[in-house]
Amino acid sequence: MATGLIHLGLDRGDRVGMWGPNTYEWIVCQFATALAGMIMVNINPCYQSEELKFALEKVGIKALIAPPSFKKSNYYASVSDIIPEIILKAEGRGDFASHNFPSFRHFIIIDDQKLYRGGWRYSEVIKMGSEEDRIKLADIERCVQPDDPVNIQYTSGTTGVPKGATLTHHNVVNNAYFVGRRAGYAEKVSYLVNIIAIN
Repeated sequence: MATGLIHLGLDRGDRVGMWGPNTYEWIVCQFATALAGMIMVNINPCYQSEELKFALEKVGIKALIAPPSFKKSNYYASVSDIIPEIILKAEGRGDFASHNFPSFRHFIIIDDQKLYRGGWRYSEVIKMGSEEDRIKLADIERCVQPDDPVNIQYTSGTTGVPKGATLTHHNVVNNAYFVGRRAGYAEKVSYLVNIIAIN
């Protein structure tokens, strides 16, 4: 996935929105963006069009990854509402420019059953990376520092509009370390402690 995002033109420091429930793809995207020095932006799966608009504008999201829908929310329709240019693109093509969101370039849809106008298929993005993209990823990995941002999580907005809280690689690893210690994981045993999507 990291090389696929690089192939689409995303670079170190770019923001990648992840909108949806806790899924396997969410975990893959978190690790892929971290490896590539990108910043994953968690978007509340309950957000509607106006809240999504706020999230996209606030941090300058360059790519958005989401299923077409979840429960009663139609994510594809919400994106189409705020970015009408999406329906002008061919099915399976998620690259475009938006007048309202100058940073936004790609919509990646988690659905292998159907193609959507203006949306890349998630499984195709994973396959896009070339050898050149792998070399670029290796170069980026060597440059990523512990204090580089890795994640932006929006606050609940109970006292006003939601605010983006930035987490660094060190924050995330340190949190995983202490969660592991508290859970009684031994130093000699290998475990995978993943960042939990807070929905």
